[in-house]
Amino acid sequence: MGIQIRKIPRRPCIMRYIVALIIFMLLICPVLLPYGARADDPGKWYSPYTQTLVDKDGRNLEVDSTPMKPPAVKMAAANLPGPVTPGATATLTNVPAFNWVYGCYATSAGMLTGYYDQPAQGYTNMYAGPANGGVCPLNNEAYWGNTVYPGVTCGECPLVATHVGKDGLATKAHVDDYWVDVNSTVDPYWGVWIQHAYEDCTADYMGTNQKHNWNNADGSTWLYNNGDNSPTYDYTGGETASPPWRDGCHGVKLFIESRGYTVTSNYNQRISGYGGLPGGFTYDNFKAQITAGRPVIIQVVGHSMLGYGYSDPDTIAIHDTWDHSGHIMTWGGVYSGMQHTGVTVIELAALPPPPPPPTPTPTPTPTPVNPLIGTGAPTSHGAGAGSTSTTTTQTVSITNIQTQSASLAAKTVTPGTPVTVTADIINKGTVNGSKKVTLYVNGQVETTQGITVNSGSSAQLTFNVSRSEPGDYNVYVDGVPAGSFKVVLFRESDGILIFSIVMLAGAFIVGMVMLWRRQQRTA
Repeated sequence: MGIQIRKIPRRPCIMRYIVALIIFMLLICPVLLPYGARADDPGKWYSPYTQTLVDKDGRNLEVDSTPMKPPAVKMAAANLPGPVTPGATATLTNVPAFNWVYGCYATSAGMLTGYYDQPAQGYTNMYAGPANGGVCPLNNEAYWGNTVYPGVTCGECPLVATHVGKDGLATKAHVDDYWVDVNSTVDPYWGVWIQHAYEDCTADYMGTNQKHNWNNADGSTWLYNNGDNSPTYDYTGGETASPPWRDGCHGVKLFIESRGYTVTSNYNQRISGYGGLPGGFTYDNFKAQITAGRPVIIQVVGHSMLGYGYSDPDTIAIHDTWDHSGHIMTWGGVYSGMQHTGVTVIELAALPPPPPPPTPTPTPTPTPVNPLIGTGAPTSHGAGAGSTSTTTTQTVSITNIQTQSASLAAKTVTPGTPVTVTADIINKGTVNGSKKVTLYVNGQVETTQGITVNSGSSAQLTFNVSRSEPGDYNVYVDGVPAGSFKVVLFRESDGILIFSIVMLAGAFIVGMVMLWRRQQRTA
């Protein structure tokens, strides 16, 4: 008897359709994802000391960090060898010597600007607090003391890092917003309160201690150097990365400009022969800066100090940020185990000449009178030697207009959609005045607007900015962070909608295919 074989119709394999749908979704999902991190994301550059990178303009750069806290054993005080010989020995006078104030580079910049604040230099608005008659003290500890943390003892100085309760400050400031302890990456304000507006201290503008603004740990500041030992002038390229990094030298310029002065040149540079390369900043270059009356920030591995004098053939005088004494080191040598690597140079524009004194009003000379004859005119009693003169006192009126805070109206937008930037401008001066306010996007000037603010009042200024390319954009108004916005091809809500439509369409297609196969099987 023959065996009958009955062909069993195949059931449709749903798994095949599911796999096809998954492949389809994998192909379309990249369109729905936010724009990724850029290739020049500085996270890959991070090192406690130095890392190399190539920026978006093709420049080979070396990025230094300055995280070194004061050592347990400090260097002994020392002065330049004498006698003073013109052209061979020189020392700047009235240069502050601060102990470590929440970071060595910020402290060095504070000593530099504190030197310019002295009456002999004339840039007297660098420090505007009440201590020492409004003149920056030469010893910070004598006026503001220290604060002890588990990892380090910090000197206090409002010119370097503002702190509530210090120098009469009644509101949270730099230390309160950004500091926990040395090498911490926690910003106390983050997610808890609104950070203060950059205002009165070097550490604000340099990005020191600011993890969320400039990717710095507590005590650290970033410094950019050209890999070929040429000067790195006012570098802002790190501010276009995500997260942004600020060059401390650029921050010093921003602080000085916020005080109403002009910086004509600012740069970081490796010393001559660094890395075995030609070029670089020489001992003679250092002498020229000191002779011109300009202190120079000295860079050693992981640390910054302030140079203020020299003695041939190769000795320089420094304040090392660890105490209030003078110290010396050999140019290009080693200080406390740290190799000399470079400098930061800050050059200020000359101050305008003071206005001429008011011309005194001449006192009329009385006409001699013959008491026997008289003048035939009425007598003016009280004139002559018995008269009383009046002295007019001049009141100096100043304008002090600053950007107090800034914010963005949106955090995520599609290409071409404008984002409104709002800035609060305040006039702390005694007279009405005007100011040009500049909007920066990724470190580049976007636009400038003028505003007039009455004395003791505030006003709001708005900008609109848009971008057509996907990516992250960091926004600042006169150095004050407004936040960042992201341009994406699709907003999250758009992506969810498209994803839902695609899924529904996929399910519909699968259902139709299954129905068609069933009809074919029963036909």
